[in-house]
Amino acid sequence: MDTAATPRRRPATCRTLAPARAYLPAIPTEAAVLGTLVRASPSRRGALAGCGQTHLPAVPAGLLIWVQAEPAQPPRAPAPGQAALPAGLYLSGPRERPQTLMHAPDADLTVVMLRPEAWHARTHTDWAAWKDRLVPACEWCGAAASPLTRGVQACMSGQERARAVESLLHEGDDVSSGAGGNSGLLGWWQGLDARLAQRSVGERQRERLARAWTGLTPRMLRAQARAEAALVHAAALLRRNQLDWREVALLAGYTDQPHLCRETRRLTGFSPVQLMRGMLGDEAFWVYRAWAMARLGGSGPGWAG
Repeated sequence: MDTAATPRRRPATCRTLAPARAYLPAIPTEAAVLGTLVRASPSRRGALAGCGQTHLPAVPAGLLIWVQAEPAQPPRAPAPGQAALPAGLYLSGPRERPQTLMHAPDADLTVVMLRPEAWHARTHTDWAAWKDRLVPACEWCGAAASPLTRGVQACMSGQERARAVESLLHEGDDVSSGAGGNSGLLGWWQGLDARLAQRSVGERQRERLARAWTGLTPRMLRAQARAEAALVHAAALLRRNQLDWREVALLAGYTDQPHLCRETRRLTGFSPVQLMRGMLGDEAFWVYRAWAMARLGGSGPGWAG
């Protein structure tokens, strides 16, 4: 099953943004979850129906994606080669490529970002087998999948689902990467990189361990963490009306602005400028918008406080 497609290059701006929020986990549960992102149904908050799309970047996390749609509102007709996701719970493995989900325009959406090395340690999940795949969650092997699926499906609101995830994943082995609080992908990668260095004796063994734990190479993991850092720096500068892409590239660790542009396109499907415009005015970019605002520790367009 593959209900995702490569993001379109030119985002179609929606007129009204639905409330969206990212719930960052408490430190005790960081061993299992990087964060939970929630978009409320536009129709339930008086907003116009959204675009029926969700753009997701290439990310190192396994994603549990919960789609809840009103039966009276059928999914939007997909573009050629795309298929809309029916209501239900899905697993998206770690990705080297961005994806666009098609769903009902007024769907409630929840995206749970699973820490891949934690789930590998707990359930021996072979993330390489799930890389760049999107399947119903029931197809995901692993002892923890069934109770988590039932727990998320039993909740009615996004906040309830986020709390349920933390409660369900609170117990278990402590495989925390050492990243705490609001550290994001960069802090997670730095902690994981330190653990890889402790467990490996050479570059080749380090790469094998990274693939076993996350399904991705250290080079890809580093690039994804750097891309997230660029997104957060850009949002912070934009908030102060001081957005300068050369400064963003420098702060995030890129060699220059063209390097930033190339990696942003590769990991998101959009240029940095398109990404910022989409975050400000396109419903399909709600995941980027909510995650950036949570990492900044504040509020912005689409934030549901």
